[in-house]
Amino acid sequence: MAPTLSASLAWNRQKQGGQSANSAGVNNSATSTSSSITNNYTWLLSAGWEPDIWGAVRRNIEANVANAEASAALFAATRLSQQATLAQLYFQLRGLDVAQGLLDRTVHDYKQSLQLTLNRYRAGVVSYADVIQAKSQLETAQATMINNHVLRTQYEHAIAVLIGLPLLHLL
Repeated sequence: MAPTLSASLAWNRQKQGGQSANSAGVNNSATSTSSSITNNYTWLLSAGWEPDIWGAVRRNIEANVANAEASAALFAATRLSQQATLAQLYFQLRGLDVAQGLLDRTVHDYKQSLQLTLNRYRAGVVSYADVIQAKSQLETAQATMINNHVLRTQYEHAIAVLIGLPLLHLL
């Protein structure tokens, strides 16, 4: 271990003596005394060195360095994990955007299909079961659109939390 050296200086100034007063506290000019000022200086110098006979100090320093490196590695791993999560959420969000486009076209097509099926039913070409089936397909696609929208909103919120921005400034 490296030696340590410390030094300190103390200074004290003190006034002694002065004029004397009688018992009533009134100054008596006939009996005055002189005063003296004393300056005291104190110097302190100390040095120390602890021999590292069994390597305890060296091992303690090595352990502290290893702990610091482990903390830095944990921080880096946590940051990398958060970045990976952010990337996954972003790509899932973009996948939902593509799915939303497909669902919009599907709902549009199912609405047209339902209208055609209703026209065919009125013409007596198909049964009412075909109309019910066309309605069911349309409602299923609409429910899937709602679910897709909810998932997209959840991903947006998760991304906003990870990057520390309000949702209004996102994408």
